[in-house]
Amino acid sequence: RKHNYAPSQLLADSSLSQDVSSMAKPMQFDDEDEQGSKSVEEAEQAAPSALTMDVEDDDEEHMRSTSVYSLGEDQIELDEVNKHPCMLTYLKLVEAMQEADPGSRLVVPIDGTPIQQATATPDWIVALKKDLTSNLNVRIFIGKLIINKPRAFQPWAHELIVPVMKLACDVGKAQEEKFNYFVTDLCIVLLTWADTAVPSPQVTDQMVAKALLQFLMRHAQHEATAVFKNNLNIIKMLLEKWRGKVQDCIPMDVVCSFAVNPDLTGKSSESALHLFSVALANNVYPSADTLPPGLILADVVRGLALYLNHKSRTMARTAASVIGMYMQGLDEANNKVGLENVVSYVKT
Repeated sequence: RKHNYAPSQLLADSSLSQDVSSMAKPMQFDDEDEQGSKSVEEAEQAAPSALTMDVEDDDEEHMRSTSVYSLGEDQIELDEVNKHPCMLTYLKLVEAMQEADPGSRLVVPIDGTPIQQATATPDWIVALKKDLTSNLNVRIFIGKLIINKPRAFQPWAHELIVPVMKLACDVGKAQEEKFNYFVTDLCIVLLTWADTAVPSPQVTDQMVAKALLQFLMRHAQHEATAVFKNNLNIIKMLLEKWRGKVQDCIPMDVVCSFAVNPDLTGKSSESALHLFSVALANNVYPSADTLPPGLILADVVRGLALYLNHKSRTMARTAASVIGMYMQGLDEANNKVGLENVVSYVKT
């Protein structure tokens, strides 16, 4: 089924390749892990172009003098974590492990055939997976290693997907900017791996996937429109890539918050409207069973109708599109009573 989003959600000027790291605070280790590191601001004062070079003994010195480092086909942004003195060594180690085991190299098919996941998990992947359950600083470092080389780890994505989802939640909760650039990068890794691994039906996997999706939706709102669009796009693509796996994870208290606290001028209401349309596009509709306590379906419909008179034409058009999507869904479900209620609220 094609996902038909509200027209204002067809984010033509947004892309997952958009660099939003400049819009969020850089990730930092705790004080004891900051030795040998420089700030992103210092790195940005260096040469802005990519620097391609062979890996030599003085590579670490070169890494400190540029904002982007090229290692083979991979370009690595030198943020606070990547400037850690151990990162380059680990990147070269991953390449060495791939060379030692040619079967671990990912071959991307050109005919659209699903990528096969590796059958045997090597010891070094088992060790990294274990490290992803240790203290947060170590997990951030391993997470950044995966971000730098997502394809190198894709054959074992089914082993790593749950620890990576947990890391995204824990990093976000530990930062002032919840949906920060590090969380965004981890989500892009999950999207990259979607052809190989998605959350399994196991209860533990579903709980982690639900926690991640709810975290992203609760913190998608941002004062910067470009950042919000990027956050929204990530949520949309995760729902589409994981279709049928996480639909029950959408937090209705978030997507229906415009009806709980009607703020016709706030960014929160605009964010909720867009998230509501994302839920509708993925066949998730509010009902008496899914709504949070104290909220009834009539309040949701009434809240949507209020936005038709919004002073902002963009908000009014978005509300009209969302109401149209809602009515179409009710019609397809042959819910005549619900459809008549929506029409009556819109008329009044």
